[in-house]
Amino acid sequence: MDARGPEKFNPEGDAATVSLNWRAWVEEFEPFVEFKGLFNYADDNVNGIDNSDMRRQRRAALLFYGGPRVRQIFKDLPNKGNDDNYDAAITALNRYFTVRSEERRVGKECRSRWS
Repeated sequence: MDARGPEKFNPEGDAATVSLNWRAWVEEFEPFVEFKGLFNYADDNVNGIDNSDMRRQRRAALLFYGGPRVRQIFKDLPNKGNDDNYDAAITALNRYFTVRSEERRVGKECRSRWS
């Protein structure tokens, strides 16, 4: 990663690899957006100031830096919250990549048992 941010996430490969790569990508992304100031006071109103714009920017950054494949996947995810809910967005993506990984692993185990 450089000052321009993390590279776009590539969700290709076997499920375990994708899951590990997603976690590593998020570990690069979150410090980057903190460095850019998108995590400062973004969670709630601070001193009566509405920070919904900052929360919206943080979520937009997640989707922008995630890249076109992440945005495509994100469109169809349930429980992703509204436009200023970063926590719901990252949780939905984490579930997708983690559950996807687990489902593939279990599916492979079942197929090998019945083969």
